[in-house]
Amino acid sequence: MGYGHKGGLVHSLLFTDECAMNVPMRKGRWVWRREKEQHHIKKVRPKFKKLGSCMVWGGISGLGQGPLLLWKHGKPGIGVRGQLIGGWGTLNAESYCQRVFPLIWDHIVANPEQLLVEDNSSVHNAAEVLA
Repeated sequence: MGYGHKGGLVHSLLFTDECAMNVPMRKGRWVWRREKEQHHIKKVRPKFKKLGSCMVWGGISGLGQGPLLLWKHGKPGIGVRGQLIGGWGTLNAESYCQRVFPLIWDHIVANPEQLLVEDNSSVHNAAEVLA
């Protein structure tokens, strides 16, 4: 890590990644047990009636936070910063080029000294993305 700090390498890299998760739509717990099992802690487990799917894509560098995108599968909505989120389906090469790449491009134009670092996801390596 000392090498990166000496040469400024950490500041010149923009690391990006995505994380998908299921989000409970209702609060509370459902307990499934028999009558005499009410005090058995091993019998208590949360059960969610409905889960929402959400993905967060973002970037970070030695200069601070990079772009951030909330990707909610399903109905469109408004994000924290007023951007339209959701209703985009799954993340694939086409949706990456339409939704994610413009954020990366805007960030790199504003910070031309930075280099983009992505994982080896098939979305990042698709022919449409690399073109």
